[in-house]
Amino acid sequence: MVNTDTFTPIAWDKVPWREEGVLYRGCVEGDLSQRLYDTCENSSPSYFGIYSRFPTDEKFTWTRSSLESVLYYPVQRTVERGTDVSAKIFPWNRPVHPLIMKINARPYKNNLGFSKNLGEQDGVIMRGAIDLDDIEVLYSSKVCTINKKMRERIADDIKRQAQEWYYFQTEGFLDDFERDPERMKAMFLSLKFTDGRGTHQFTDQELEAFERFISSLRKLR
Repeated sequence: MVNTDTFTPIAWDKVPWREEGVLYRGCVEGDLSQRLYDTCENSSPSYFGIYSRFPTDEKFTWTRSSLESVLYYPVQRTVERGTDVSAKIFPWNRPVHPLIMKINARPYKNNLGFSKNLGEQDGVIMRGAIDLDDIEVLYSSKVCTINKKMRERIADDIKRQAQEWYYFQTEGFLDDFERDPERMKAMFLSLKFTDGRGTHQFTDQELEAFERFISSLRKLR
């Protein structure tokens, strides 16, 4: 686990760039939509990998400088999430599907580092939240701009690791919303602002948060 004590800042020219200013991350689609759900009350929803201990703590994101080197991680996490019951209940935790993102690292020039314990071999760590404008989805259930060889490698890894209980979902909240917008809107507002205990007269700010959430999901397709 990275935290402020184990994060070691590095200079821009010390990053092992393949393409200067570009980093990659592999995760699960549901993890990205969960962050958008968590941050939609802000004027600019954002993404980050983890927080050091508590949600209010500093945020960090592990990345790699080459696309090839991140292919393993989204498959691994997709398989891990296959046993996560919450992924089958809460709509923003879906879909359980590999996602690969390309990140513009230039705005975060002063917030790049290595792990104090493992150094460069553990990848490049970004400190702080990442604006959605700096993220491009390269591979997901709805997007695929990586080459055929990489697609086949991901598919082969999934088949090899999958078990009988494997839960593989390619549709998420936005798909459900487009089929039944009023029901999904009511579900979101109730769960987000009343912990699912009921409904109330939602404020303009709460309604705007929902619109930002939907807009953010659409932006990444």
